[in-house]
Amino acid sequence: MLSADRVDDFPRTFVVKNAALISMDDELPEQVPGAAVLVRDGIIDGVFASSSAMPSDLSDVPSIEAGGRALLPGLTDGHAHLDRETLGDDLPGFAGARSRRDVLDVIAEAVAQRHPGDWVVTRPLGTPPRYPDADRPLSGGWLPDRYDLDSVSRDNPVFIRPIWGFWNMAAKKISFANSLALAAGGITASTVSPHEDLTIVRDERGEPTGMFVETGQQAMVEHTLLRAAPGFSRQQRTAAIGRAFGRYASYGTTAFFEGHGIAGEVLDAYADAYGTPAPLRAHLQLSPFWPEIADLSTTLEGWRDRLDRHAGPFARVDGIFVEATDDPLRYELVASDHPRTGWAGFSAGAVVPAARLEATLLACARAGIRVSGIAANLLDVMARVHRASPIDGLRWTLGHQATLSAQQIDNAAELGLFMTTVTGHHLHRGVYTRALVGTTREKDIVPVRSLMAAGVPVVLGSDNRPISLWESVEHVVTREDDLGNVVAPEQALTRHEALGLITTNGARLTGDTDTRGVLRRGYQADMALLDRNPLDCDARELHATRSVATFVAGRPVSADSSVVRRLGLAPGHRWF
Repeated sequence: MLSADRVDDFPRTFVVKNAALISMDDELPEQVPGAAVLVRDGIIDGVFASSSAMPSDLSDVPSIEAGGRALLPGLTDGHAHLDRETLGDDLPGFAGARSRRDVLDVIAEAVAQRHPGDWVVTRPLGTPPRYPDADRPLSGGWLPDRYDLDSVSRDNPVFIRPIWGFWNMAAKKISFANSLALAAGGITASTVSPHEDLTIVRDERGEPTGMFVETGQQAMVEHTLLRAAPGFSRQQRTAAIGRAFGRYASYGTTAFFEGHGIAGEVLDAYADAYGTPAPLRAHLQLSPFWPEIADLSTTLEGWRDRLDRHAGPFARVDGIFVEATDDPLRYELVASDHPRTGWAGFSAGAVVPAARLEATLLACARAGIRVSGIAANLLDVMARVHRASPIDGLRWTLGHQATLSAQQIDNAAELGLFMTTVTGHHLHRGVYTRALVGTTREKDIVPVRSLMAAGVPVVLGSDNRPISLWESVEHVVTREDDLGNVVAPEQALTRHEALGLITTNGARLTGDTDTRGVLRRGYQADMALLDRNPLDCDARELHATRSVATFVAGRPVSADSSVVRRLGLAPGHRWF
């Protein structure tokens, strides 16, 4: 990756030469081979059909030789969860562990670095980042119990965290504690689980073994039974965000919209993280903990002012996320651990009871507050609110919809909604989704083309599983699920259309239509130089796309060390 000193002395004026330009500018062809782009003080100052078309007085400007690689606007992730990507990287982990002995060795090493009484909190068992073996992490071998953990940690409470369920939605979520950790939580033979989805595993005598099993995607154990275990600190979250900037940028992402909302503790971390030069552009929805909010507009203004002081033009609070649920008990239990949110990063206290949902949205509409949500019933509620106080123009956003009928699409168009879609949930598992809705509704599964035809802006989101938007691009182009079945082929997009969902539409989602999303003179120099051309490569290889170099406001935020060479600072020298 590009080192910090190279970012600091990177020239403010430079030219990218000999690029296959995919500008997303309607006034240019879809692709311009051999093009050049001039950047001056973070802004695109010229786009040229060829290097020879550049003015002669630019011959001494530092240059980047693209070598025919594709250059396109930086990508916008419509549902990122960026704060979660590297969270926990500083905890002891078990990648490669194949036996109980391997697990105990990791715990013993961690204990050796701590004082007696200190907690040892680790990453989950299994193989990151997707944890395909989450509920069988040791090849089906014997999992550790409290006494195994006690054997290497007699003086330190131990908690092996469960996975975030959306990393592996089919797996049960397992976690482990030693005897000291159980005692800290007051967990005995008589302890009753607070929720039916959380099982305290017991031996034949009824004593807790130290293992917990959960069937819900959002684990509750650390917010209830093991609340005594330390959660993620502000420093850990800040460091995770700083690392994630570069990781997301390595795929060409330069901006993101946190459509699921950000809890207060994560907003604190973002304010701290924006001390780095030219990070990614963040558009953060607030996940409100309603019990402590007296006036929503005042709260939003306070966060906007704070982020502006720390991040300037690179981050802003852009509205709220409204949570609705069919399982209020789960959210009450997790919210009781406020302000801690664990892996989630959003507040369980953001849930609005069904009886107050419409009134809450109506108050937001009247106050001009942007609202995002993912609950399936929100579209109907938003429609009723719109009739009382029009919301078109407020850029309200609905995400995560596996299916949408023609009537629902028309309703979304009337309301001026933005749609963000996570194809890894619904299209990648297309046959599974088709089994749920029936073959007669197959065309309604992630109906991107129908949404576009109705004038509803669609933006692809990674949902942090995985972080690359290129898998989603491949999904909407090929319409293939993970078994190779083509699902609703009439909804397929061309490649250029798919790129529009993560460039121009992304800029519309964040309200930046006139400043980014297109490589055009006067626009921000947010751009990505790719290792393959997404308009020409094998469609089934789109998911493997990486960025050779990614720029935000003309500053490199990621570059691949295998292809980048430092060639000097003098005018006329090439950089990459």
